[in-house]
Order: sequence, then C-alpha cells, then structure tokens
Amino acid sequence: MKRDRKEEGRKYRLKYREKLKKMRRFSYEKYRDKALEQCKRYYQQNKDKVQLYQKQWGYKQKEIVFDHYGNRCSCCGETEVFFLCIDHINNDGNTHRKLIRGRATGTNMYRWIIRNNFPADLQTLCQNCNWGKYRNGGVCPHKSNSIKGILK
Repeated sequence: MKRDRKEEGRKYRLKYREKLKKMRRFSYEKYRDKALEQCKRYYQQNKDKVQLYQKQWGYKQKEIVFDHYGNRCSCCGETEVFFLCIDHINNDGNTHRKLIRGRATGTNMYRWIIRNNFPADLQTLCQNCNWGKYRNGGVCPHKSNSIKGILK
C-alpha cells in the first residue's frame, strides 16, 4: 500500500505545532543577521533583475484585481488600464486605508484586496471619474450632470 506522505506530514505538523514554532523562532533569531546580509548582497548584485520582478509582480496583482472588478470604469466605460483605479463605493477610502496596517496604496492595496476575497464595497473607476466623485461630494459628474462641487 502506498504511503500518503502529504497526509503524514500534515499530521506531524499538527501534532508538533508548538515545538516546530519554537524551533523556527530559534533558527530565525540565530541566523537573522546572516540572512538579512545575504538578502542585501543579492539585491545589490541583481538590482535590475529584482526591480523588474517586483514591477511585473505588481502588474500581475493589479491585473488580478481588475479582472475581478471589471477592466472598465463603472461610470464612463473607460478601458485603458493605465487610467483605471480602485474606488471605495461608500467614499470611505481614507478611513479604510488608515485601518489597514502599513501603506495601503498601489500594490499593497491590491494584495490586501486579493487576501480579503475582493470586498464588495470596491469598484473600478477611471482617474477622472474618481477625482470628479471626490470633488463633487461623492457623486461622479457624469451621473449628477452638475458642477456644484467645483464651484464651492
């Protein structure tokens, strides 16, 4: 009979969870400085390669998010990806970003969205509609047909 090594490993990790956690912590503390130095050295030697990878990874995260929310502005229908952004439907983006630890902009925001299973209170807007919505009291000028927010 064939052994299921994945299942055996899973059971072992569950059984010795705390012991393994202590061992990892000890190892991390013991070799932390050495590992950080290796990371820095690798980055310095391969700076262009690392930056290219990070850029591609960021675009991939953005692509995943926009594929979920739609690759077009929900107001005007703009489809140029470089003009699109994520908008908080309830106009609570500032509050939301403060609640999220760290910098919640750009790639970090896309990563947060993916990890939190694409919250329903977000939508895709183009930069013009997003800015117009901000300036017009939470309503895009396309939908309100007014410029009252600009005249204030």
